[in-house]
Amino acid sequence: MVILTVQAVLSLRLVWSNSAYNDEALYLWAGRLEWSHWLHNTPIPSFPTYFSGAPVLYPPLGALANSLGGLAGARILSLCFMLGATVLLHGVTRRSFDRYSAVFAAALFAGLGSAQYLGAFATYDAMALFLLATATWLGVRAAACRSDVGKAGLVVLAAGALAAADVSKYAATLFDPIVIIAVACFHWRTLGRRAGGLACLLMAGGTAAGLTIALAVGGRSYWAGVSTTTLSRSQGNWPVFGILFVSVGWVGAIAALAVIGAAAASCVRRTAAERVLVWTLATAALLAPAEQARIHVFTSLFKHVAFGAWFGAVLAGYAMTAFIRAVPKVKSRGALKVVIAVVVLATISGSSLAVNHFGAWNNVSPALPALETALGTHPDTLLTDETPPFYYYLEKFEPWQLMTSIPTSSASTIAYDIKQRRFGFVLLSFAEGGGGCGNVDPSVKKTQAQCVHNMDLSVLSEIISDGGYRLIARIPYRTTSFKSYYMLWAREGSQH
Repeated sequence: MVILTVQAVLSLRLVWSNSAYNDEALYLWAGRLEWSHWLHNTPIPSFPTYFSGAPVLYPPLGALANSLGGLAGARILSLCFMLGATVLLHGVTRRSFDRYSAVFAAALFAGLGSAQYLGAFATYDAMALFLLATATWLGVRAAACRSDVGKAGLVVLAAGALAAADVSKYAATLFDPIVIIAVACFHWRTLGRRAGGLACLLMAGGTAAGLTIALAVGGRSYWAGVSTTTLSRSQGNWPVFGILFVSVGWVGAIAALAVIGAAAASCVRRTAAERVLVWTLATAALLAPAEQARIHVFTSLFKHVAFGAWFGAVLAGYAMTAFIRAVPKVKSRGALKVVIAVVVLATISGSSLAVNHFGAWNNVSPALPALETALGTHPDTLLTDETPPFYYYLEKFEPWQLMTSIPTSSASTIAYDIKQRRFGFVLLSFAEGGGGCGNVDPSVKKTQAQCVHNMDLSVLSEIISDGGYRLIARIPYRTTSFKSYYMLWAREGSQH
């Protein structure tokens, strides 16, 4: 309870610290539209073709939480998922090793910067991680059932949870082999090789069947989304060393402790099942950085390291317990203090990382009053570089069909439309980091995200050279990495 309370406090302090990030706004807005489509058959965009998770799972659930508590309600839903993942981590580690290892594992994960971040981030990442954790716990718990029917039933449920995790966030499929191997090894260790093989077949077969059914029901649009966002994801230009270097700062402590724990467990636990189990869990901590280094993509890495860290924390907790037991008894109290100090320092470091990442995108709140006033008195088309946040925040003032996104439109089209005075209002953020450049990670400061700034300058040049618009608001804002202004123009001849 102490660990969960600390984790909740660390994430809750982020919940009200910034406006909705592009992804948060997009998914919550999509969830609203999905409900409207289900209840009233309202036409909606083709979300399945470009979402990296099924738009019919998390977005409606997040929108429901949002309807109850606003953005904070949706973010607290993510916190509940992350707290649940910590509880399940404790359960898996206790069954794998002992209660002391479970406490240290939970503490390390709760203090991880990306875990704190996901606990206040209203996207499907927290839900997918919770489902992965649920699948692992159910599979591990199945080995303790006395009846064969109970064992098979829990493994099937685990397979269902694993398929649900994959559907909610397609990239979660990367960890399917980890979950399946871990469950199989746990059965192998507890009940013998034959039981391990059967558990593996049932788990893998159930997951494959669930995914096949989901794709069959979803149809071509969902397959297009899976292919575009996950299977055939375009190569980036980030150097491998850079991706691995930042990953060390974000998840290096848990990864290193996981390797140490796996080595220690291999020395003490001699069976093949135990060795495969511990090294599989240790390897998981390295999967996300390795995969993104392979495709040279930095986007979302800070979120993704939490997935592997959940599995690695099992061995990291055991490593801490093994260290305490390895020293002479007269020094065990000192060893415990060292372990606690490591956990505290890791939590402080993680807290700093979470705060920095959560403040890295521009807060749209300062621009909302002027924009709401303008649209409330004179509804018209809006051109902006940040459409998802305004889809979300301006639903009562501006239909999404009247908004045009700069990043998803061609420069020639925008230039022509400005000359023709087709936009009633133009809002530019001149952001140097954050949203607008095709789901740019908020930790990217001066590279990919520079495209928003450059496109805004191009639009500004068109406004100045062609005329027809006048500046009606200039609103300062700042992030953890830069300062800038929102600039709002109205078409000449309007009442502003």
